[in-house]
Amino acid sequence: MRFRFDLMSRCLTFAIFAFACSVTPAAAAHWPCWRGPTLDGQAQASELPEDWDPAGDEGSNALWMREDIGGPCTPIAMKGRIYTIQRSMPSTEREGEKVVCLDAATGKTLWENAYNVWLSDVPAERIGWSSVVGDPETGNVCALGACDIFQFMNGETLWSIPLHEQFGMLTTYGGRTNFPIIHENLVIISGIIINWGDAAKLNHRLIAIDKKTGEVIWFNGTRDLPFDTTYSAPSLVTIDGQRHVIMGAGDGAIRGFQPRPTGKRESCRVVPRQRRGNTECLGAMI
Repeated sequence: MRFRFDLMSRCLTFAIFAFACSVTPAAAAHWPCWRGPTLDGQAQASELPEDWDPAGDEGSNALWMREDIGGPCTPIAMKGRIYTIQRSMPSTEREGEKVVCLDAATGKTLWENAYNVWLSDVPAERIGWSSVVGDPETGNVCALGACDIFQFMNGETLWSIPLHEQFGMLTTYGGRTNFPIIHENLVIISGIIINWGDAAKLNHRLIAIDKKTGEVIWFNGTRDLPFDTTYSAPSLVTIDGQRHVIMGAGDGAIRGFQPRPTGKRESCRVVPRQRRGNTECLGAMI
């Protein structure tokens, strides 16, 4: 669920997360990406609150609130920490973007890492359209910003890639960046790209990156000249013993890709305007 960019949404977002993280077991409390630990919106959790009071008054079941944190970015929770993408130095000449890490129990800021939004017409209200993705194996987090992708460890930048400069990824469409996912040693992202050579035409493409080094492992696309950008968050599923990345693409099709080793495009099913919705997989059914 997304929240409007206003004061009430900022309070609601983090009051919910502060309370939920406090009542679930440690293993179940991980929500390392937008669609959860299994990329399908489901969580193995119990004893969740049936209602909650965002007022924060005496007797409220909200642990803490932060009025200075929030926005369109849906936070993630991993290993007792909350991560989100925010505007940095808003309404100043140096305004940019930043990833913020909070202590889930107290709401205290543990670290933040700010970076530029450059050569882009993304409006300020669309900063943080995507969400951070966490890697429980390493404890690191990855952020797909308006212009670049970053890998962070305890607030320090491990690597970054300027996506519009290196790949020709567009930062228009109002800043609607998609959600990265992690599969084994890969971070997989997607976006509308104008590249060169055989990839010179506008295309909704996927890029798989080594999560530890930032090296690009594979680069694949959909159909040239897509109708629009895509709002469809990818799913990572196992069908007949093989892993697949399933997503609605900007060309209006539902597509499947092998996440390893080459990102081979596996399947295509044209569904009008599916680029705007998420896919759900039940067994071999999509």
